[in-house]
Amino acid sequence: MKLFFLTCISILAFSCSSSDKKVYEIDTSLDQKGAVDGKRIGLNDDGEAIIQEEIDADDELRQQQWANNRVYENLENDHHDLNRCRTDLSDPRLSGSGEVQRIPEIDSMKSIDSIKEDFGLNEGGELKVVRKEYYLDRLKKERKYEVSLRKTQKIVKRHLAECERKMGYARAKQGLPSRRYTAKGYFDQTGTWIQVRKAELTLDDAFEIKAKDQIKSTAM
Repeated sequence: MKLFFLTCISILAFSCSSSDKKVYEIDTSLDQKGAVDGKRIGLNDDGEAIIQEEIDADDELRQQQWANNRVYENLENDHHDLNRCRTDLSDPRLSGSGEVQRIPEIDSMKSIDSIKEDFGLNEGGELKVVRKEYYLDRLKKERKYEVSLRKTQKIVKRHLAECERKMGYARAKQGLPSRRYTAKGYFDQTGTWIQVRKAELTLDDAFEIKAKDQIKSTAM
């Protein structure tokens, strides 16, 4: 039997008292009458109608992590677009001051894991690093993380919409479309995409495309 000598480290928030982390048996019995969306519908021991869902612990945590990843990716895109918008809006060519209004980074939003780390010999005499954390602590933290992500995304989206509105006005004053230029082209008979105009990636591209359009309109 392998023995672990645990030391409670407050900075890791790993409590010595784990009575609230013990796993107890739960009553999943149900007089099933039907099912919907993978959930059972039936009567419990008190004769009450219940919709009951049973999910494996690993699936529940995995689904939460996948949900967090999706929200984070959307937030990351909005964060990038807001940085780009504010960079363009600060450009003197759009009557900006040249000073970019920075926004907080999002990489450090996730809290430090409450993990207890042990180092020692295992049953086979091999040196191992063993990391442990309570399942419920991880699940609660992941759910809290999703709430934080969604709140931050709402804030970023609001600032992004405001920035794009201001940028639209600033671009129009310089003879640019309020929205960035998109790529133009067509597919030839072989199905190959022929690009007529590249998409605007920077403000330099915008003024370059504008200049080319002016030359074309003058030549016509």
